[in-house]
Amino acid sequence: MTVQWITAADLDLLAPTDWESDQVAAANHWAYTERAKRGYVDLQSTVPNPAVKAGTVMYARLLIATDGSQSGSAHFDAFDVGGAGAIGGDMREVRRLLGVLRVYPAAVG
Repeated sequence: MTVQWITAADLDLLAPTDWESDQVAAANHWAYTERAKRGYVDLQSTVPNPAVKAGTVMYARLLIATDGSQSGSAHFDAFDVGGAGAIGGDMREVRRLLGVLRVYPAAVG
């Protein structure tokens, strides 16, 4: 399966390394799979809407920033994803944009 929702250009990576391109591919695959698990029927070649595209881009940036040392370049700092302490909050935003936030039932009391 090859999902083509975003490209390295969407992250402003002018000359992406192979590793960065792999992270973009991983973000595409993960976003598509998370939506499919929740019953969305999306095309692999067309991002469903701007919110899903934004969530996929944000997730790719998180992948690169979280393990940016692998790329051998320092430009990942420019993504300003909030640092390691903010990853949990950023993932909530990614999930919200993708439409895959978990919904917990109200407590019965």
